[in-house]
Amino acid sequence: MKTLNLGALARYVTHTVSRFARHDGGDPQVCDPVRLSDAANMPDPLCYRNSDALGLPSFTLQVAFNHTQCMTSPNPNRNATVLGHDGGRVGYVSYAVSPLFDRLYLFKIEIDEAFRRQRYGLAIIRYLVSHYQLPLTTIHELGKSHMFWAAARHMLAPLGCAITTISFSEMDQEGVRWRHLQPEIDRLEQMINQRLLAGEDYASAVGRGLA
Repeated sequence: MKTLNLGALARYVTHTVSRFARHDGGDPQVCDPVRLSDAANMPDPLCYRNSDALGLPSFTLQVAFNHTQCMTSPNPNRNATVLGHDGGRVGYVSYAVSPLFDRLYLFKIEIDEAFRRQRYGLAIIRYLVSHYQLPLTTIHELGKSHMFWAAARHMLAPLGCAITTISFSEMDQEGVRWRHLQPEIDRLEQMINQRLLAGEDYASAVGRGLA
């Protein structure tokens, strides 16, 4: 496998999924900087291979962290390029874990036109739900994609996972739930600004959290 530059924005993670992990423990209403740091740097498996009987395609994620001015700050946005089995790009997905560790937000999932109707979208959704073991909330589902989301909900029903959806404006209201973390959010933005003032590359500066 080609060696990746871990100092760049991509922050690629290079281990293969062997099992799914759940991030539990602690009072979600208490701000724990160590826990926030762990979440910010919790690796997303770069390579995910489906081994179930659903006939879903395998894919690879190239994940980049963005910690600045995120809706889920101090937890980062995870922006990932989706690669097919041959290493070529098939799409893009953007998601984040709630700072209370009680929900996974999906901001965008887009499969390139040449790879649509090949179940890549469903494979990504199943991976996110299985890996994080959190309820999934989509942000602004487009009306033209209603058939896809109906299929996703049907696929996840046996797993006991319901998909909810909210608008971007409602996402602002979601942020009220972790308003008590504002001191940590402010500290993170200050740290990023200090890194930039010190001459650190932008991609690197926003790619790191409180640690």
